[in-house]
Amino acid sequence: MAQFFIDKGTSELSEYKKKEENKRYFSREKQNAEAQRIKREDQLSRDLQKARAFISACGLTEDFARYKFNKTRNAELE
Repeated sequence: MAQFFIDKGTSELSEYKKKEENKRYFSREKQNAEAQRIKREDQLSRDLQKARAFISACGLTEDFARYKFNKTRNAELE
């Protein structure tokens, strides 16, 4: 009976170690997902820089600094 629990514990430990080791490696799906995430973040960063430049060029920097997004009313200038 004790040997059963030892074998079961050894098996579970081996399975756990294998899962932990596999977490270190990127699968093709993980690599593609990470590449897409990085691409999206780069695009958002470019869009933000473009928006800031547009706001500045239109002389709206002070208005933008005062702007607060109100989730209940969508937006409001304070």
